[in-house]
Amino acid sequence: MRIAIVEDEAPQRAQVRAGVEAYAAQKGVEIAVSEYPCGDALLRGYAPGFDLIFLDIDMPGRSGMECARVIRESDRRVMIAFCTNLVSCALDGYAVQALDFLVKPVSASRIGQTLDKARYFLRERAPRTISLHTQEGLVNVRDCDILYAETYGRKLRVHTASQVLELRMSIAAMEQELGQEAFFRVHNAYLVALGHVSRLDGLTLTVGGEEVPVSRHKKRAFVKALTTYLGEQL
Repeated sequence: MRIAIVEDEAPQRAQVRAGVEAYAAQKGVEIAVSEYPCGDALLRGYAPGFDLIFLDIDMPGRSGMECARVIRESDRRVMIAFCTNLVSCALDGYAVQALDFLVKPVSASRIGQTLDKARYFLRERAPRTISLHTQEGLVNVRDCDILYAETYGRKLRVHTASQVLELRMSIAAMEQELGQEAFFRVHNAYLVALGHVSRLDGLTLTVGGEEVPVSRHKKRAFVKALTTYLGEQL
């Protein structure tokens, strides 16, 4: 489990880290911890990879809430737990799909509760490996690495985080293979991973940094599916 602690006060950072390490020792869980003195340090070169971020809200420079909004533009999967004295900010956390709010001073038991919650959701959304028959042979792909699939003539192109695969398979068959909990058919020719959607602008989606069209008659159902999916990640 990869965890980031973002806190401008060193004693507070140490307190959260101590709670995380005590939990890891007690539960026998392998946890890698990275520390950042401010939100800008976290965002500098940020790439998806953390499972959980303990994020202070009141920091010099960008606030934790502002950092969370930036993170959500490229990373829908990471869980965010705000550490704050500003209890009034709790409602704003819904906009960035916050996992938890911890009121300072943060106790070890409270950190443990957050980690229990995070581990539960990690188990629930553990990736599934599927085998795809390409012209080059059989390729195993994790479903969480798939960004979207599109029809291309009589072929299907599957865009992943690292490659594009061409298959002789219908998009309907791919939709059935992947299931409808984390994927949605936004267009007759496009199937997208809800967890990789970062923006909806009119009838255009941004998925993994690429633009994908949305059918006008499917937009409302898509927004509902995306809202439900994001809610289930909390």
